[in-house]
Amino acid sequence: FWAGDSSAASHRAAARVWSLDGFGRAPVEISTTTNKYGSGLRLPTGRPIVVHRVDRQLLPEVVRVGNQLVTSMRRTILDLAGRRHPRIESALDEALRRNFTDLGQAWLLLEQEWMRGRRGVRILRDLLVERTDGRGPTLSDLEVMMRNLIDRGTCPNPFISSQSTCRVTRSTSTSPIPRRCWQS
Repeated sequence: FWAGDSSAASHRAAARVWSLDGFGRAPVEISTTTNKYGSGLRLPTGRPIVVHRVDRQLLPEVVRVGNQLVTSMRRTILDLAGRRHPRIESALDEALRRNFTDLGQAWLLLEQEWMRGRRGVRILRDLLVERTDGRGPTLSDLEVMMRNLIDRGTCPNPFISSQSTCRVTRSTSTSPIPRRCWQS
């Protein structure tokens, strides 16, 4: 990367690297902790490069997928939630289904002190609460759309074809992680 080791593919570009459905034509987006000037950067094809300047809290959330540095799946989902991406719910469900992350790890991310006031935290928290309370990830976008239609109407809750469990390696008494996610 032009920004060095303190940068990674992020947001929609990270979702594309992780091969999440619906992100095949995602723009190039990177997050970096450097102060390099990135306005107006373009690929040789003319496509713009979106640069997000972030603090050093990004670094523990950078992983390697193939030969590319990319934000972790849980950070990618948070970044998508922060941009209110229309596919956030489907992306979270797919990440859980494909074991790219789990509910416990996502809760642990939200538990960190530096997460207070960050974009996307409330959206991600609401999605995690739903899934922690037994509303597991869906198996398809159609199931997401159907579930949203049912939620807006008066129909009874459907049977969910897949359930996720929480796997958490630590917890504290002040943890926002629902108690049912804690391992004994």
